[in-house]
Amino acid sequence: GQRQLGRRWQSCRLEIARLIDAALNHKLGPLPLSERASVWQLIDVLTHDPSPSLVDETREDQCIMHPFAVSLNTVRGLAVHAVFSYIRWIRSFSPKESQGAQDLNDVREVRETLEAILDPRLESSLTIRSVLGANLSRLAYWADAWLRNHLEQILPVQSRDEQWKTAWEAFIRFSSYESKSFALLHQQYSVAVNRMSRTVAAGHLPHDPRVRLGQHLVLSYCRGLLNFEQPGNLLTAFFARVSKTVRTEVVAYIGESLAQSNQTVSPEQSARLLRLWNWLAQHECPSGGPGLQPKAA
Repeated sequence: GQRQLGRRWQSCRLEIARLIDAALNHKLGPLPLSERASVWQLIDVLTHDPSPSLVDETREDQCIMHPFAVSLNTVRGLAVHAVFSYIRWIRSFSPKESQGAQDLNDVREVRETLEAILDPRLESSLTIRSVLGANLSRLAYWADAWLRNHLEQILPVQSRDEQWKTAWEAFIRFSSYESKSFALLHQQYSVAVNRMSRTVAAGHLPHDPRVRLGQHLVLSYCRGLLNFEQPGNLLTAFFARVSKTVRTEVVAYIGESLAQSNQTVSPEQSARLLRLWNWLAQHECPSGGPGLQPKAA
């Protein structure tokens, strides 16, 4: 009886978390700023919910799910998602030009919560770490100064533990590409390239973190943030390490993006893509193994 009641209460809290996130994302109509204190009070309570526990994360049925997927089905996971929706909701009442490139001083309640989450003594869940990773691009826009000061806690470049891997994979798979976040996370991109596995992926290749990493690097190149003609740059290092399967998927992404884009490709971007295409055609990448070390184009 008591155990069943606990499960019912947990299900109720889960629905409350979903309701709050929906309201903050304007799915239930306008939410006035006068409700700020009440909304945060609910979020704060839910961010201290015991689900997911470390036991939950190691359950056999959860192990086949990425921690980010677990975050969408647990109370604390959804509550931390709501923290980021809360930032966007608060900033929506500010002039558009002042919604980004700030610290978190205007949402001190959020800052305190995020800094508590980054303390491994208080929060060691991989599920919550994945939510942080998936929102790195948003943080780079909303609070670049705060993120610079705490990036090492989210993605410690000297660490090879599951915390880094989980946060990075959530970022590269679920966070939208932004030039600003690429510049801010350049060292983390370099670490990811160096740590890539060379084994051929099984399953859904487009969701392979290595494919997503390659897509980010190509986008950075197209926007002039990378130059494969410079020795030691990330783009040539990436193509030198990946298998032919991953390489093919990344190249296909270039063509698909051009075909689906509603924007006109500038002459400069066209010239850059043509140089990249010619360079790729000249450098063979063996299937299933490391690529050849590229020569200067």
